[in-house]
Amino acid sequence: MKKKAALSLVSSLIVFAFGASCHKGAQIERTTEDGVEVIVNHLEPYKLTGVPSTLALEEIFTIDTEREEIVKTGLTSMEWFCLDREGNIYLMMRRTSENFIYKFDTVGKFVKSFGRAGQGPGEFFRGGNILSDGAGRLIAKDMTKTKYFVFTPDGAFVEEVELGKYLEILKDLGNKTFLIFWQDRDPVNPVYRDHYGIGDPALRSNHEFYEYEFDDPQRSVRYVPSGSAIILGASDQNIFVGDRRPHRRRAA
Repeated sequence: MKKKAALSLVSSLIVFAFGASCHKGAQIERTTEDGVEVIVNHLEPYKLTGVPSTLALEEIFTIDTEREEIVKTGLTSMEWFCLDREGNIYLMMRRTSENFIYKFDTVGKFVKSFGRAGQGPGEFFRGGNILSDGAGRLIAKDMTKTKYFVFTPDGAFVEEVELGKYLEILKDLGNKTFLIFWQDRDPVNPVYRDHYGIGDPALRSNHEFYEYEFDDPQRSVRYVPSGSAIILGASDQNIFVGDRRPHRRRAA
């Protein structure tokens, strides 16, 4: 089977290669309850003919801030990361007095840093998220500003795009649309609301498709931690939302 790369971000960035093996499978047991199809979940997972069911992970390299050679680059923490179409890795820091974005090549070798601290064009006060768009450019967000910056893969500043409100860009969906996130505080009820939507490049026209509500710890009479969070992902064709509390959210 073809190997693919997967990333895990904790205190370090670990790059894995994994292979999938196929097994001869059994028929899936299905039932119908109140008109809804239910897949019976057994202790042992199903193994479908021709469908990979076993993964074997092999570590390729690690970008770890406990390593002296990594710290010497100026990278001391990791807030966000992305890959471009060639497989280069870009890491972004939340706080620094120097550069916010650090580029590593496909084998984990440091290439350069850019996106310096400051108040000028293309300069950051606080780091946020970063992604590579369909044109191969880098989109980087300062979490304190209602704008995002565009860089070339080599770190040259291209432009800044004013948003008009505080938004986070999660993924380039193609066709000049982005998967986006924003948050607001209810002026009356002691809750916050996270909003997920699809927006155009200037993020002026936004379609909300999901809302997640949770208690405001500063205003709730009896604050109960949610103990869960939204898991969000997107493929070329679909957006996937994982929410453990269906009674606390609303689909728009």
